Amino acid sequence: MNNPLPKLTSNRRLNRLIFAAGLGAFLLLFVLQNVVFAAFRAGGAGNCGAFGESVILATDGDIVTQMIPARNSEGATISESLRLSGGWFPNQNCEENNQAFTETADFFDYGFQYMAPITRSGLFYFSGPILNMDLDGKKAIIEHFEIDGQDPFEATVTQGLGLSGVLTNGAELLLDNLVVKD
Repeated sequence: MNNPLPKLTSNRRLNRLIFAAGLGAFLLLFVLQNVVFAAFRAGGAGNCGAFGESVILATDGDIVTQMIPARNSEGATISESLRLSGGWFPNQNCEENNQAFTETADFFDYGFQYMAPITRSGLFYFSGPILNMDLDGKKAIIEHFEIDGQDPFEATVTQGLGLSGVLTNGAELLLDNLVVKD
């Protein structure tokens, strides 16, 4: 009998397996990139809104960006999986408070500049912890911030205590380039 299909050697099988795995990985990355975009939510200077309100409006997976200079944290409570990213500078005013952007490119196209890690955004609060954590099985990142126990505009006023709260059920908190000072 004449077999029209060539016999698959182990080398050919391996090549086809590698090709199929690569194609599958490419398709998976394409689908994930188009489905999972975190929203960037701007807060702080440049009429971008209050930090505490940005945190309240954020949903799981969002990135809350805090503009330079220092702002009142309003004792915000972090209870979602968020990335709090400081070190941002607005070249122009936001169109609205706590303006949301869907893609990183939109954020940069709007004119925001990323000054971190050299420059950090400041947070302070007049009474109680500057940031409260209530992370029940959630993961949060706080990066490029200066948490200040003194009012930067009136140095004689002592204020909050920094970070406070609990991490439960496998919650994780990553602190990166964070300065806590009195």
